[in-house]
Amino acid sequence: MDEIKMYGNQGILDPTNTSYYNLFINAVIQPPANYTVQEGLLTLNSEVPPLKGSPISLQFISLLSL
Repeated sequence: MDEIKMYGNQGILDPTNTSYYNLFINAVIQPPANYTVQEGLLTLNSEVPPLKGSPISLQFISLLSL
């Protein structure tokens, strides 16, 4: 997967070090059964790939206690 460097350069994070993560394809949230995430790797489990040019966003959320 490509990363937009102007927003950071950490790549795909280790999901075990975040609170939540979500995948959006064409601004539609995907159910967890449709994908797997490992550090540095996003795998789509669908037999049909997204249409060429479809925006794909992987969102990581970390909740920290103060």
